[in-house]
Amino acid sequence: MLYGRAGTTTLREYHDAKGPGRPGQPVGSSSSSIMAEFKHLVVVKFKEGANVSELLKGMEDLTSGLDLVKSAEWGNDSEGQEFLTQGFTHAFLTTFRSKEDYAAFASDPKHLEFSPKFAIAIDKVIVLDFPANIMKSSAA
Repeated sequence: MLYGRAGTTTLREYHDAKGPGRPGQPVGSSSSSIMAEFKHLVVVKFKEGANVSELLKGMEDLTSGLDLVKSAEWGNDSEGQEFLTQGFTHAFLTTFRSKEDYAAFASDPKHLEFSPKFAIAIDKVIVLDFPANIMKSSAA
């Protein structure tokens, strides 16, 4: 069980089972509020011997080649303590203009082609998909 749901062992099966996101609204919002950006956060621990640099190149090629992706960034843990990181080493955050753009990304042929290559290298993963709630905007 790779993604925490019984019977879902691939990214495609995970996305099919989960759908493009969870219903609901941020605290204090109304249905007439401005559409929030939608985030796709993937935190992983790669298997021993995984070619991480090749996967990072593939992720860069995927996200830079799709206009649905507003921004994409990644990082690997350099400061966390093992008991806090629980072995997770890399985080990938992809931002979309809307939940609908994320849904289109999740079913895009380029994403579907790349996902199995990424999934086979994963030892552990956490995936969160959510509308962004701004607590502090970046300085202009």
